[in-house]
Amino acid sequence: EPTISNGDLLIVDMSIGQICDGAIYVFSYRGVLLVKRIAPKLTGELVISSDNPRYPSDTLTRDQIIDLNVIGHVVWHGGLV
Repeated sequence: EPTISNGDLLIVDMSIGQICDGAIYVFSYRGVLLVKRIAPKLTGELVISSDNPRYPSDTLTRDQIIDLNVIGHVVWHGGLV
């Protein structure tokens, strides 16, 4: 939240070829399924961030990226009014 709320429906493009800067992705990291923004850095690291300010950003090093499984890019979301 605030972009995607609990219970929203997501359409996920699973044919992604590369990570685009700041887009929202569905991914698993060390067994945990997450929906967050992923942004690559010039150093080869990835910044994982949430639109919810209660959750701080994390930076994955090249060694940690091995445990990242990107499932797809969120292309649409919708929920109840």
